[in-house]
Amino acid sequence: MTTKDKTAPKLVSVTPSKGSEAIELNQNLILTFSEDIQLGNIGNITLNDGYNAYVVPVNSSQITVRANKLV
Repeated sequence: MTTKDKTAPKLVSVTPSKGSEAIELNQNLILTFSEDIQLGNIGNITLNDGYNAYVVPVNSSQITVRANKLV
C-alpha cells in the first residue's frame, strides 16, 4: 500500500539571503524546501522584489530541481 504525502513542502531557506550585498548579476537563486520537490507541467513561478515581477514558466530551461532545491 502506498501512502500519499498530504503535507506541502515548506520553504526553509533562500540563497542569496535577504539583505545580501555584492551579489553577482548571474548568480542563481536557490530555494531550499523541507522535502524533495518536483515541478508540474504547467504554471509559472513569479519572483517579486516589491517593485518588479519576474515570471518564469515552470517548463523553462531556467528552472532546475535537485531533490529539495529549486534553482
